[in-house]
Amino acid sequence: MQLTLDQLKAGSLATIEGFQSMPSQSSAQSFRRKLLALGVTPGAELEVIRFAPLGDPMEIKIRGFSLSLRKHEAEIIQVAMKSAAQTTAQDSTDTLQSSASTLN
Repeated sequence: MQLTLDQLKAGSLATIEGFQSMPSQSSAQSFRRKLLALGVTPGAELEVIRFAPLGDPMEIKIRGFSLSLRKHEAEIIQVAMKSAAQTTAQDSTDTLQSSASTLN
């Protein structure tokens, strides 16, 4: 079974892997196009920021901006969890690259 965005907890880091197949209704296809236009694309990294008091909607941070999604919207987005080691390694690489560019 594939992990979906609605299953993550606040503070979780993940990478988008794709979208679950949706019915061929025009509204479902239109919603997917809107997500793609907002930058919710495969390979994009995200962080789950928080949930509303009753659990819906959820706020995520993706590509430098915050986006709120309803649970039924988030359940079509397939994700892969990022481990703490991957996150730490990426942060270290980013820091080294920014330091190197500052020196040049």
